[in-house]
Amino acid sequence: MPVHTEYKKLLGFLKAIGYREKGGGLTHPDDPYFLYQFWPGKRVFTTDLLDSPLLEEGKHIMIRKYRHIYLGALNLVDLIITKMFRGTSTDLDDCVAVFSTGGG
Repeated sequence: MPVHTEYKKLLGFLKAIGYREKGGGLTHPDDPYFLYQFWPGKRVFTTDLLDSPLLEEGKHIMIRKYRHIYLGALNLVDLIITKMFRGTSTDLDDCVAVFSTGGG
């Protein structure tokens, strides 16, 4: 679970190497259509998860582990929960897509 000071350092570093704020996240000129979003602690969008997704095995999807940083993503269940609480049509479409592929 990133602490707020480390979260700020990460965002500062990403901006220093060319990432720019857009639509609630960061994009890079090399791939301007991909949106990267980061949250400190256990808050995602406007939703507080009951537990940090990093505390238990299976609560997150490990993407890659580096020497000083761990890159992971929410598991599909927590992702669906955060999207359902926002409730936009795009979020609901994303939830249906996860269920239709057998991921949820």
